[in-house]
Amino acid sequence: MGRSRAVCARYYPERVGQLREAARYGHDPVAGTAVPRRHVDDLGPWRAQEYTRVHGTKGTRASA
Repeated sequence: MGRSRAVCARYYPERVGQLREAARYGHDPVAGTAVPRRHVDDLGPWRAQEYTRVHGTKGTRASA
């Protein structure tokens, strides 16, 4: 298991399977839409919500 997944598994054991699957398909993509759709519809929003819960909402960046 990769280091990031190992750390995530410690804090989110209920998501280990999804994280493992996402990493595997990130390296070895699959045909079809079922697997990517599952990650877009479930894992992605959960990750965004959890990031916001832990780190707060980021402000907009000032243009240079």
